[in-house]
Amino acid sequence: MLVDICKMTGVGRPLALSICILVMISECIVLFAAPGVHAEQRKWWKLSCYAYRDVNRNGIFDMGDRPYGAMPVEMTHPDGNKTVIPSNIAGFANFVVKLGDPDNADLIEPGDYEARGYPPPGWKLTSDLKVQTLTLERIAGAPGGMFVTETCVPIGVAPILKITGAFSPKKDSELGDYKLSIADGQGKTYDLPFDIEGNFEFVGYPGSWTLTFEGGKNNVKYTRAATLSDAAVVLAHIDLDSPPGQQGGGEINTLEFDDLTVSDSLFEIPSGYGGLNWRNWISAHNRFYKGSGYVNATVSSEYVAYNSSGTPGVVWSEKPFDFIGVYLGAAWPRGAEKDVVIKAWKDDRLVHEDRLRISRAGPVYFSANYTAITMLEINSEIYARIAIDNMSVRK
Repeated sequence: MLVDICKMTGVGRPLALSICILVMISECIVLFAAPGVHAEQRKWWKLSCYAYRDVNRNGIFDMGDRPYGAMPVEMTHPDGNKTVIPSNIAGFANFVVKLGDPDNADLIEPGDYEARGYPPPGWKLTSDLKVQTLTLERIAGAPGGMFVTETCVPIGVAPILKITGAFSPKKDSELGDYKLSIADGQGKTYDLPFDIEGNFEFVGYPGSWTLTFEGGKNNVKYTRAATLSDAAVVLAHIDLDSPPGQQGGGEINTLEFDDLTVSDSLFEIPSGYGGLNWRNWISAHNRFYKGSGYVNATVSSEYVAYNSSGTPGVVWSEKPFDFIGVYLGAAWPRGAEKDVVIKAWKDDRLVHEDRLRISRAGPVYFSANYTAITMLEINSEIYARIAIDNMSVRK
């Protein structure tokens, strides 16, 4: 048709070509717009509340904070009914708005709604604003028939900062023969109780801490350092009969798994990464599997590592290395049902075995303090996937 139009012009080729191009462009515009400018406009909209991990714990969504997945956000309706929607892996809890349509929408009537986020166990809201009031007004022509002038203030959560661990006495002493205390960086000291199995827990605040164990038959004194920053800390078991040896003086290397995968994909971690050998570990973009556990466990950038197929992940080296610690989280909810088991060997001799519980709510930091080991294994009792990030070692 366009060729015929050009032939009918009776003008020179350049002008005819220009006319053809103009006709072609015009026809394309008409065809593109044919469905109508409102064809893709939805007849409803979503009221979104954003949940984030408040890394610096200041109650404000600012630089460095991260999206937080799977946090229940509750919306209380004007009539008192409640709707709860979890935040997605991008951090958004989306409530569908459509006036008078209970079959297809979450918010269906004008009025005042109250929004509130519920952090998981071990976490807390960081803002003083616990409940927000959002007013939906009936406005003709608005998508969904209603609109709100102010949306949710971002809802920040952060882990309760605590140090947990356990210790066992020297063979010639009993647990009751010891006193345990903990001091902050300014020297303020607190007595730290423990149970009949030597388990202890202390809720603190960001900074450096020193635990001191004193007592026993020969009045033994042992100290253990810990740092609280962006996660709860689990200490490796402390055996006063054979406390950890002196760590090497080399530089600590923190492996962030951010320089292996160049897209939102996954990559088998090769031997040689960080100067270590790796078996059954995969580096993945934290949204690759669309699971909140991967997103919430991420500490740096957007990549984490996990044990492939839920089987044990192993790291080893012919030259002994110190394992300082690692952030761990459950990739999927099932991973929180049983313990993670961490073992370390010096050559053929098992020298460490620790257990801790993780969740998809976010990472805990396992402070290992393992010295001069040659192999490390991280495993789930039920062969679940364990997401890890920012593993620190010293060679």
